[in-house]
Amino acid sequence: MDPGTNIMGYGIVKVEGKKFEMLSCGIIKLGKYPDHAVRLRKIFDRVVSLIDEFNPDDLSIEAPFF
Repeated sequence: MDPGTNIMGYGIVKVEGKKFEMLSCGIIKLGKYPDHAVRLRKIFDRVVSLIDEFNPDDLSIEAPFF
């Protein structure tokens, strides 16, 4: 997961042994929301929906840098 403030990207992979399968990937365009609190809420809502849908065992979040 790359929780950018303008574009948030994510990818969901399934791993079985040495086999990897891409289950889902996408972005959320956040630049259209001028309020930072709204952007954070959109990120939160999407992350919760992905967790509910895929029930992952692990999560990796990219550290922000400026």
